[in-house]
Amino acid sequence: MHWIVAGFCMFGFSVPAYLLIRRATLSGMSHSVQNMAAFVVPLLVFIVLAVLSRTPIAVDGFLLFILVFSAVFFSYFGAKLSLLGM
Repeated sequence: MHWIVAGFCMFGFSVPAYLLIRRATLSGMSHSVQNMAAFVVPLLVFIVLAVLSRTPIAVDGFLLFILVFSAVFFSYFGAKLSLLGM
C-alpha cells in the first residue's frame, strides 16, 4: 500500500473514530476499554492489510522490541491524552 493511500485512509477514518470515542464516553464506557479498542482495532486492520497485500514482514529481535515499545508508548499514551482532552 502506498503511503498516500494509507494517509487518506487515516484521514477518512479518524473523524468517525473520534465520534465513536465521544459516543462511548457519553455512554459511560471506561477509558481503559476505549484505549484498548483504539490500540487493538488498528492493529488488526494493519495485520489484515499486510496479509492481503502479501507484504513481507521480517523484523529482528531488537527492532521488534523498539517497534513494540514505541507502539505501546505512543499509541496508548497518545490515545489516553486524546481522551482526557475530550
